[in-house]
Amino acid sequence: LHWGTSTSPLVEGEMLLVNVGASGASVVAFNKYNGEVVWKTLDDIAGYSSPIAITVDGVREIVFFGGKSIFGVSPRDGSLHWRHSWMTLSEMNIATPIFSDPYLFVASGRGTGSGVFRLRKDGDSVKADVVWSDMIMQNHFNSCVLIGGYVYGFDNSILKCVRLEDGETVWADRSVGKGALIAAQGHLFIVGERGIIGVAEASPEAYRERGRMQVLEYKSWTPPALSGGKLFIRDQKNIACLDLRASR
Repeated sequence: LHWGTSTSPLVEGEMLLVNVGASGASVVAFNKYNGEVVWKTLDDIAGYSSPIAITVDGVREIVFFGGKSIFGVSPRDGSLHWRHSWMTLSEMNIATPIFSDPYLFVASGRGTGSGVFRLRKDGDSVKADVVWSDMIMQNHFNSCVLIGGYVYGFDNSILKCVRLEDGETVWADRSVGKGALIAAQGHLFIVGERGIIGVAEASPEAYRERGRMQVLEYKSWTPPALSGGKLFIRDQKNIACLDLRASR
């Protein structure tokens, strides 16, 4: 991987699943206690996205977003359930997919865009059918968030709200420029790559910003984290903590 490994491993039962990306070992399942290989499978090259574990009509599945494809495998033995080609410049599939039964949302930057698959049980396996595919949401480095059937995220430098089931853009705003976001208590907490922090309502009605401030100085591509009413943010040199709790 040209930019190093950013995909996270996934714990599933007693296994640790990793998108290694090697020939015959695209996905490797390790025993999480001793590191022994339980199984390895497929030839898909690795991407920068993290895998997710989902259940489709009672069938357990692990979804991987590789460098050139998105695919689902069985956690039991790594057998392939389904695969769809998803090509981007320099194999830069980065954002983590989002599953909201029966829909699987996926997005990439670099001129590729986003799409939704409808997943359904097929015997002991799963099938994925394309619902829609469009250029409306190009996630460069940060994943979207899903709230109440609407996807919020960055289409390059524009923050958008997109309806999941049909891909309709309901609003778009330049907000803080290209950045990362998380959601909590009905709000979006946004970090622009130039260090501007913003808070907006998580509403499909319109972009309503509740405040912003300049906090960081250098390029910030790290998603914020929220814990106990405190927002943690960082750029390439510094880390900061903002206390969002109401004064007492």
